[in-house]
Amino acid sequence: MGDIHQFGFKKSHATGLCKYVLKSTVDYYIKNESHVFCCFVDFAKAFDYVDYWLLFSKLLQSSDDIKLWLCTRMLAYWYSNQRVHIRWGSTVSGDFRVLTGVRQGGILSPYLFRFYVRDVIHVITSMRVGCNVGGQMINLLCFADDMVLLSSSWVGLQLLIDKLHALAVGINMSFNVSKTVCMVFNPVMSSKIVSKNFPAFTVDMKELKFVREFKYLGTMITDTLRDDCDIEREIRCLFVRCNILISRFRYCSWHVKIRLFRIYCSCFYNIALWSRFNVGTLRKFHSCYNK
Repeated sequence: MGDIHQFGFKKSHATGLCKYVLKSTVDYYIKNESHVFCCFVDFAKAFDYVDYWLLFSKLLQSSDDIKLWLCTRMLAYWYSNQRVHIRWGSTVSGDFRVLTGVRQGGILSPYLFRFYVRDVIHVITSMRVGCNVGGQMINLLCFADDMVLLSSSWVGLQLLIDKLHALAVGINMSFNVSKTVCMVFNPVMSSKIVSKNFPAFTVDMKELKFVREFKYLGTMITDTLRDDCDIEREIRCLFVRCNILISRFRYCSWHVKIRLFRIYCSCFYNIALWSRFNVGTLRKFHSCYNK
């Protein structure tokens, strides 16, 4: 079930690695005098619309192992016969069947979803359209259902969007057009910029919005690859966490507060990715931590 373009729910993989590959690929191209066109794809309730029969057919056809076959049959029976009640206060509704979706938070759900979208990932990454770094094609990066399409040309990215949309429809998934956005990274040398305005990308005849910054997997990505925006986000988060700590534990001893601060407020996940920023912005972060 492994796939080098899927970073979600895999041992020794994390959001930081996915973001590092994205930023490194873009950095390589813009330093070598090329644009990079990027599309951050958002699917509408991806986990909730997983088609059971399609999922388990894929599992049954993937291997001749009798143990996997038996497990798949058991899961197919379990998922297709589950019944649900809704509780509102002390009132409980009648039961009804759930015919699509994998349980969010379930132990098996991440692995089942990875398998469900594996063929889609394979088709896109086999197109040979996108960015190429050292002979390695990088046109799609995934973390569960969060997907990013990359191309060094406008036409290439539109082809990738069209193909991904068609494949997604085939497995009962659909683009959330209002949340799917595009970004253009310009070459470092201003003389190599072809244009500052490009036609809008489209999905099913609907235009996608261009953005200058986007929060991807918890980190702010900007079209200049500068990290000042993400540092400022971390400063705001640190103040919020500390204020919550102070308000909820104001009667605790100083030592307890310090302990809680170190546990809940000093986890600066993925700040190792900060590489381009103003010194003044980082000093604000230091000041915030000291306060």
